[in-house]
Amino acid sequence: MRLATRKSANGFTLVEMLVVLAIIGVLAAILVPTIGVAVRTVRQGAIRTEMKQMEVAIENYKTKFNSYPIDFDPRGRQFVAPHVKKISRRAILRKPGKRPDLYADLMTNRFCPNPHYVQGLAPGDAGYRGPEYRNFTTMLPHEALVFMLSELSTNAEYPLGYKPSGRGVFALVDYTWDANLGKFLLTGNKQTFFDFNDNRLVDLDGDGWLEYMPSGGLDAPYVYFDSRIYRNVPAYGIDFETGGTVADIGGTGVVGAGFAVPYWTNATTPVEANGYQLLCCGMDNNFGVSPVTSLRGFPSGENSTLEDRDNLANFTDLRLDENLAE
Repeated sequence: MRLATRKSANGFTLVEMLVVLAIIGVLAAILVPTIGVAVRTVRQGAIRTEMKQMEVAIENYKTKFNSYPIDFDPRGRQFVAPHVKKISRRAILRKPGKRPDLYADLMTNRFCPNPHYVQGLAPGDAGYRGPEYRNFTTMLPHEALVFMLSELSTNAEYPLGYKPSGRGVFALVDYTWDANLGKFLLTGNKQTFFDFNDNRLVDLDGDGWLEYMPSGGLDAPYVYFDSRIYRNVPAYGIDFETGGTVADIGGTGVVGAGFAVPYWTNATTPVEANGYQLLCCGMDNNFGVSPVTSLRGFPSGENSTLEDRDNLANFTDLRLDENLAE
């Protein structure tokens, strides 16, 4: 008697397995790019939301002081003392009984303690040095964003948080150095307009001034440009491409993130001519490859490059490429 043969119920044939693998491959080819786009869209949305929150903080700053924050560009030092007077009518603008302007002096190469420095050593420990210093000549516009929105003092006489403390030296008014802990302790009050995430505050160039990084692991910080400078200085921006110096603006240690520059509606009128520009490099980690000396048009797209296209800015709710003229 012949026995009937039947296919095992416990497995697949080779043909069935190949068919399943082929289907999985097709679905992966369809879904992976879609998932990648969805992830980028979510990350981009989170950054745009945070930028909106920073815009609110900047507007609150303007409401309180009747002025947008200055960006400490080296060519705008003349705005510092008048701006300090806006922050506090009781601000001391000159050293007692002396000239010149106190803030003209502060904006030169003066020793200013860095409140963010933590050595973690006590006197007597090997390598103990005490506090480290920073100076205002190295602060760049994207670092000014953090300083102006979170480091100003409520001290009416010294609202920038520093007071004279000897020849060529300024002291912090809101911090005390704890020698045993090897760090500064906050003993005064700061004017906080934006709650920066401590995990994304970095010092890329090691000069003591902090930059703020967007969420999602981007390599270049948010950049803030003050219209008082860029409407009068066309060749203006930050060189992230080489970490070098372009138009008197130094790099930040982020190499390969392009050139961050303000955008212009035409050759004579910048975008936000009486306000500010807040920029993010977008998901490609690059602000653009055209150099600082080239005026980038918006929405004309003039002198813009592929790297500009996913940049985010306060003057549009969309990515730049969704507004640029083709």
